[in-house]
Amino acid sequence: MLAVISKAERLPIKTYTVADGLLRDSVTRIKQDSRGFLWFCTAGGISRFDGYAFTNFTNNDGLPDRHVNDFLETRNGVIYLATDGGLARINPTGLANSKDNPLFSVILNDNPKAKSFQVLFEDESGTVWAGTSDGLYKLKVQDKLEAFNLVKSLTGVDEIAITTIIKDRRGAMWVGTENSGLFRLLESGEVEQFTTENGLPDGHITSLLEDKNGRIWVGLSPHHASGLCLLVAAPNKNQKIVERFFTTKDGLSSSWITDLYEDDDKFWIATTRGLCLWQGANAASVCKTYTAKNDLCDYDVWTITKDKDGNLWTGSKCGAKKWARYGFTSYSEADGTANPLVNSIFENAEGALFVSFNNGKERSVSRFDGEKFELVKPNFPAEVNYFGWGWKQTVWQDRTGDWWFPTGFGLYRFPRPARFQDLANATPQKIDNGTQSLEIFRIFEDSRNDIWIVTIGEAGNKLWRWERTSDIWHDSTQEMGVEKKSLVAAFVEDKSGNLWMGATSEVGAAALVRYRAGQFKTFTQNENELLAGSIRDLFIDHAGRLWIANVATGLLRLDDV
Repeated sequence: MLAVISKAERLPIKTYTVADGLLRDSVTRIKQDSRGFLWFCTAGGISRFDGYAFTNFTNNDGLPDRHVNDFLETRNGVIYLATDGGLARINPTGLANSKDNPLFSVILNDNPKAKSFQVLFEDESGTVWAGTSDGLYKLKVQDKLEAFNLVKSLTGVDEIAITTIIKDRRGAMWVGTENSGLFRLLESGEVEQFTTENGLPDGHITSLLEDKNGRIWVGLSPHHASGLCLLVAAPNKNQKIVERFFTTKDGLSSSWITDLYEDDDKFWIATTRGLCLWQGANAASVCKTYTAKNDLCDYDVWTITKDKDGNLWTGSKCGAKKWARYGFTSYSEADGTANPLVNSIFENAEGALFVSFNNGKERSVSRFDGEKFELVKPNFPAEVNYFGWGWKQTVWQDRTGDWWFPTGFGLYRFPRPARFQDLANATPQKIDNGTQSLEIFRIFEDSRNDIWIVTIGEAGNKLWRWERTSDIWHDSTQEMGVEKKSLVAAFVEDKSGNLWMGATSEVGAAALVRYRAGQFKTFTQNENELLAGSIRDLFIDHAGRLWIANVATGLLRLDDV
């Protein structure tokens, strides 16, 4: 069995339960209507959510049964609810507990075995189809139900329980059943049935989906065999219709598939063991599974949908879960980070994202692959047991692939490793430029590939530049023209290749320094009173403007750089 991918990143999840006004914690279907209301089907009734609060409808309001299985708003704005006690239609002007003007009109049929309505579907012509505990029905004018003949003689059972309905782009309607496999209703009126004789692993169908490529996916529930089926491109009743069958051996968290959903770029699978993000049929594991570790649910995820704002919703045993389209995802040590003390975040020249960690006594680096982090602890000499207190531009991989690490005992460089993991075993070079016994506070690489470093020492703080082409280190402290105790805390380079530095001072004075064509120019409070406090950060925006974070005067902007 393949290991299921299940990371512990904390997602931007908001959970709604009975404590928030939801009727039941277990939500089996979620639908959104044309006005933006979300409807949650539960075993206690149906809850309507306006984004702030829930309005609940139960037997007391006229529902024929408390078990609500599906919700449908037609193109004409009529709302139907499928319940275990019949089909209910909402009267928009109705009143709860009113005999003359009830809130719900109940639609029954003549078949007592078909009392439970499980799934609703409206086709392109406006016809409403209802799947029941015994057969498929069409809703006619004046809310009359008409049975549609699914040939029972082919099923070997007395009742055909309908579970799911879709219509493909070729105009055929697919009907999944609990006990009789698949039916396909062709535009010609012909009805085809597909069972285990056509290659289906089992006849217990839970969900159907036509993907953006026009392929049909079939979810199964446990019986003889369960899992996920991909049908052949053009299913034919006289051939085997399953192209591939996926189970837990392929990486599914559970072979009991409860729902399928595809949005613009993702394919989601709800299972009884968490939410699966499809990774591809040829991936090492077909699923990246999200569970309680990610603030979702370990068990019984029943339904998936996306609202009009792009938020992903799941209904589960743990309540309704909203995965916000915009929000923060947090990562812990289980995802490959070292500890909460993130020291810097940066991209190398190839666009790979790295995070460095520094707890004072240990330095480590993680590389992010888009899903998880890979943590490496570089092979520093044993005597290097203090790594300073600098922030932001600290650890760096330069454009040649070499790694630079500031420490409390000087600057170390690891020649470009064959693999990122090799940092754990490679031997670093200590840079011998007069800074080898000094604490390194900041490191920065400019567009000329020169390396700038800031050091802290009892004799004063210094600014150094390594000129790569000549392999010469320059002490630029005096040329920079700021006081001895000043500390360069921020670097940024503008589009013209000018290097800007923000300096802080023990007495609170600030200096903005520009390095252009080999010359330094210093701007202080004497030139502009807004430069009254320490500069903590610098940023160049898309228009080329320089933004300055000043602790005394706030956020400053320099347009003419």
